Amino acid sequence: MSTVFNPQWNRMMEVDTDLMKRLSSNNFAPVHTGGGCMAWERATDDKGYIWITDSSGAELGTWSARYEAEWIIGRYNGAGDFVCIYALTLTQALKLADTLRAPAEGESATFFGSI
Repeated sequence: MSTVFNPQWNRMMEVDTDLMKRLSSNNFAPVHTGGGCMAWERATDDKGYIWITDSSGAELGTWSARYEAEWIIGRYNGAGDFVCIYALTLTQALKLADTLRAPAEGESATFFGSI
């Protein structure tokens, strides 16, 4: 296990080391998203960002969230518009990170398992 600091809880969180390496090698870094929740974030070329997190938003990669189909990926723009896909494995989320379309202006779209 590795650790990541959660500023909301003012404590370190344990994160599976293999999972951390996998996400880091895909240019994702852990970020605090508010309310004690965390995600893995990667910037996009259009000044937006992509978040990958577990379904609770709080585990960030403990053993229980590692391979289950409970990962969420979202692509956001600077205006707060987003496209999110729920019920993915981590492998599916990482594949989508390179192809998930940017949200249209005013869009707030959620999909389950695919787009």
